[in-house]
Amino acid sequence: MCDPELVRKNLPAATGVIRGEDTNGLTPDAVLAAWQQFFYVVPVVSTTFASLARTFAGLGSDSLGWLFIDEAGHPVVVLRASGRCRR
Repeated sequence: MCDPELVRKNLPAATGVIRGEDTNGLTPDAVLAAWQQFFYVVPVVSTTFASLARTFAGLGSDSLGWLFIDEAGHPVVVLRASGRCRR
């Protein structure tokens, strides 16, 4: 279980990472932690394939849990997106 006080303190920093404002100089672990903090509050995020790489910049393979594809586009883009997900 996550400490509510820690969530309250870190959510503004996580929001900056989500917006792409504060990723310079952060370690990959810090970027992943910011996204995990965000997903604790917002468990589902919707994006297009066109913006997926920019949205989840800094996250490596198996960083995201699930990927649901509706009307899959170009197969190469689907493969790139699925590489970031465990399922």
